[in-house]
Amino acid sequence: VGEGEVCGLDGFAVRGQVPTGTKVLEAGQKAPADLWTCKLTLDDSSRGSVRADGFVTYTASKDPLIAAAVRKAPGTSKGKAPDGREAEIVGPQAMILPCAEGGSLYVTSELGLQYLEASKRHP
Repeated sequence: VGEGEVCGLDGFAVRGQVPTGTKVLEAGQKAPADLWTCKLTLDDSSRGSVRADGFVTYTASKDPLIAAAVRKAPGTSKGKAPDGREAEIVGPQAMILPCAEGGSLYVTSELGLQYLEASKRHP
């Protein structure tokens, strides 16, 4: 993973979330795609199921059927994205954002066991 480009997205970085000096590996397709996912794994001493679970998995979809289904989830409400834009909040790590060219983008992140272990070792 290059500095300032994670999962093929310029300007997307994990600096500050990953322990200093740890190499980050990525797997998934390059953006953009209608259904996109990218899994980050730390190249560290974690073993077995912790390493297999990875650090974090990001998923995004512009498919209107997925957005419509997600909107029906209990607890989905109007709110704000971390940058202050309007959003539909689906959960603590999932939201639907309006796209500039129309339509919606469903985005979610799932923290893996490596993230949980790293946050214990590097609070």
